[in-house]
Amino acid sequence: MKGLQSGSLTEIDPKTGKLYSQSALGQWLLVDVLGLKERQPVTMEWLKRKGTDSVRLWRTKDNYSTIHIDFAPIGSFEAFMKKETLDLEN
Repeated sequence: MKGLQSGSLTEIDPKTGKLYSQSALGQWLLVDVLGLKERQPVTMEWLKRKGTDSVRLWRTKDNYSTIHIDFAPIGSFEAFMKKETLDLEN
Protein backbone atom coordinates (compact mmCIF):
# COMPACT_ATOMS: atom_id res chain seq x y z
CA MET A 1 0.00 0.00 0.00
CA LYS A 2 2.99 2.33 0.30
CA GLY A 3 3.10 2.55 -3.49
CA LEU A 4 -0.33 4.20 -3.80
CA GLN A 5 -0.13 6.96 -6.36
CA SER A 6 -2.93 9.10 -7.74
CA GLY A 7 -1.08 10.05 -10.93
CA SER A 8 -1.33 8.14 -14.18
CA LEU A 9 0.86 7.59 -17.21
CA THR A 10 -2.10 6.64 -19.41
CA GLU A 11 -5.45 8.00 -18.09
CA ILE A 12 -6.59 11.45 -19.20
CA ASP A 13 -8.65 13.73 -16.92
CA PRO A 14 -11.68 14.71 -19.04
CA LYS A 15 -11.96 18.06 -17.22
CA THR A 16 -8.44 19.21 -18.08
CA GLY A 17 -7.47 17.03 -21.05
CA LYS A 18 -4.20 16.21 -19.25
CA LEU A 19 -2.89 13.10 -17.54
CA TYR A 20 -4.17 12.66 -14.00
CA SER A 21 -1.61 14.21 -11.66
CA GLN A 22 -0.55 13.54 -8.08
CA SER A 23 -3.11 16.08 -6.88
CA ALA A 24 -6.07 14.19 -8.41
CA LEU A 25 -6.77 12.13 -5.28
CA GLY A 26 -6.68 15.19 -3.02
CA GLN A 27 -8.87 17.14 -5.43
CA TRP A 28 -11.45 14.37 -5.47
CA LEU A 29 -11.46 13.75 -1.70
CA LEU A 30 -11.37 17.35 -0.49
CA VAL A 31 -13.20 19.29 -3.19
CA ASP A 32 -15.51 16.85 -4.96
CA VAL A 33 -16.50 14.70 -1.96
CA LEU A 34 -16.12 16.94 1.13
CA GLY A 35 -16.91 20.25 -0.59
CA LEU A 36 -13.75 22.26 0.09
CA LYS A 37 -13.90 25.60 -1.67
CA GLU A 38 -11.23 26.56 -4.21
CA ARG A 39 -8.01 27.75 -2.49
CA GLN A 40 -9.56 27.19 0.99
CA PRO A 41 -7.01 25.88 3.51
CA VAL A 42 -7.74 22.55 5.15
CA THR A 43 -7.76 22.98 8.92
CA MET A 44 -8.60 20.61 11.77
CA GLU A 45 -11.65 22.76 12.51
CA TRP A 46 -12.88 22.31 8.94
CA LEU A 47 -12.28 18.55 9.07
CA LYS A 48 -14.10 18.31 12.42
CA ARG A 49 -17.13 20.05 10.91
CA LYS A 50 -17.06 17.36 8.22
CA GLY A 51 -16.83 14.66 10.92
CA THR A 52 -13.46 13.23 9.92
CA ASP A 53 -9.75 13.63 10.59
CA SER A 54 -8.31 11.06 8.19
CA VAL A 55 -9.06 8.43 5.59
CA ARG A 56 -8.58 4.69 5.79
CA LEU A 57 -7.38 2.73 2.76
CA TRP A 58 -8.12 -0.97 2.68
CA ARG A 59 -8.59 -3.91 0.35
CA THR A 60 -9.99 -7.40 0.65
CA LYS A 61 -7.73 -10.43 0.70
CA ASP A 62 -9.35 -11.86 -2.42
CA ASN A 63 -9.07 -8.63 -4.49
CA TYR A 64 -5.80 -6.73 -4.29
CA SER A 65 -6.57 -4.68 -7.40
CA THR A 66 -9.34 -2.62 -5.74
CA ILE A 67 -8.48 -0.15 -2.98
CA HIS A 68 -11.35 1.14 -0.84
CA ILE A 69 -11.31 4.57 0.82
CA ASP A 70 -13.35 5.33 3.94
CA PHE A 71 -13.48 8.57 5.91
CA ALA A 72 -12.46 7.86 9.49
CA PRO A 73 -14.23 9.49 12.45
CA ILE A 74 -12.63 12.20 14.60
CA GLY A 75 -9.92 10.71 16.81
CA SER A 76 -8.97 7.95 14.38
CA PHE A 77 -5.67 9.45 13.31
CA GLU A 78 -4.46 10.06 16.85
CA ALA A 79 -5.55 6.56 17.92
CA PHE A 80 -3.69 5.10 14.93
CA MET A 81 -0.50 7.00 15.80
CA LYS A 82 -0.71 5.78 19.41
CA LYS A 83 -1.53 2.24 18.23
CA GLU A 84 -4.79 2.38 20.19
CA THR A 85 -8.18 0.97 19.30
CA LEU A 86 -10.85 3.61 18.71
CA ASP A 87 -14.21 2.95 20.38
CA LEU A 88 -16.65 3.70 17.55
CA GLU A 89 -19.71 3.17 19.77
CA ASN A 90 -19.09 6.37 21.80
